[in-house]
Amino acid sequence: MDDEENFIWINLPKLENRPNNIPLETFKSLLEYWGDETVQERAKKNAESRSKIVDTHTAGPKCFSQLKHKMKKKRPDDGEPSQGRVFIKTRKRRVGRKYKTDPSVINYRIEKIKKNIGTSGEDIQELITDGKLHGPSWLIGRSSNPSKISATAPRGTYVQDLTSKIRESLVEEVEAKVSKKMQEEVDAQDEDQAYRKIRLRTEDVQGKNVLTNFWGMDFTTDKLRMKMLEECGIVLGTLGVR
Repeated sequence: MDDEENFIWINLPKLENRPNNIPLETFKSLLEYWGDETVQERAKKNAESRSKIVDTHTAGPKCFSQLKHKMKKKRPDDGEPSQGRVFIKTRKRRVGRKYKTDPSVINYRIEKIKKNIGTSGEDIQELITDGKLHGPSWLIGRSSNPSKISATAPRGTYVQDLTSKIRESLVEEVEAKVSKKMQEEVDAQDEDQAYRKIRLRTEDVQGKNVLTNFWGMDFTTDKLRMKMLEECGIVLGTLGVR
């Protein structure tokens, strides 16, 4: 019996119960994934973690923001619903209904919160959260995302300095790109435009004196001399010649 036949034999009951909307090859890949020891160990740990959660909400797919809005409309004089009221509303268990977790624990917490619902400060917060850390949208909903600001606010000139640095960096980057593009266009010019490429060439060397001149301009001698006098003149360089 080869590996394929052995795999089918072991997973035959699962393959017979395969949902019709899942292709056979896809379902085989899922069975291989579920059979991996690392995946099974991870799933076991996740199941143990979920079993410790006893305060799951009963709001279903309803968004907490919508639920808080309805609570506010029913009691507009009370203002924004407190976290205590939201917790009671979304954690209350119905009598006669079966739940995966024991409802006695959450019912006990709800009764304690009801007795201290008017309390303000850390006591009621500790009672609601049960001393555990929760995400920023705890009892609030997807439309809001409050966070505590513990870091020191930046100084007044920080934003301006950062903006200036970013602007200078962008300018340098754009200038480099423009220069590169212009050089590529110049290099791609035909021979008729080659005279625009001007180079400085050594004409004569006498001891340590070097006579240089511009090379590559398609000018007459008079125009060339005039141009050199106006712009740069004759360049004399000194080199160490052995």
